[in-house]
Amino acid sequence: IAQALMDGLTFQDEMKENDISIVNNFYPTVDASMLAGFKMYKGASGGTAEEIAVFEAKDAEGVAAIEEAVQMRLEDLMFQFEDYVPEEVKKINDAVTETKGKIVVLVVADDADAAQKIVDEQLG
Repeated sequence: IAQALMDGLTFQDEMKENDISIVNNFYPTVDASMLAGFKMYKGASGGTAEEIAVFEAKDAEGVAAIEEAVQMRLEDLMFQFEDYVPEEVKKINDAVTETKGKIVVLVVADDADAAQKIVDEQLG
């Protein structure tokens, strides 16, 4: 899913893959032990809010915790960018968040409609 989003969307920033060891830096309530899989890309410069995060939870309890963490992440991004780079606020407000089964997806990108289309295709 993350790769399809990387391939199908255009980003202003260079997108850098982040591994599971830093998931707590951005999603403090998500512990690696609750995940069956994880993939995250973030703008390398820090000058954009662009982000792709795809989580696969081990169980329903994990899904609920991840959904909560995604909402907290969006609030955190809003706080970071509203004064720093106000142009990024629209991306954050239009962020795509989707849950299907044990998969939780977050996409912050310029083209939310295209991101939603890719997510829908990938989640079936």
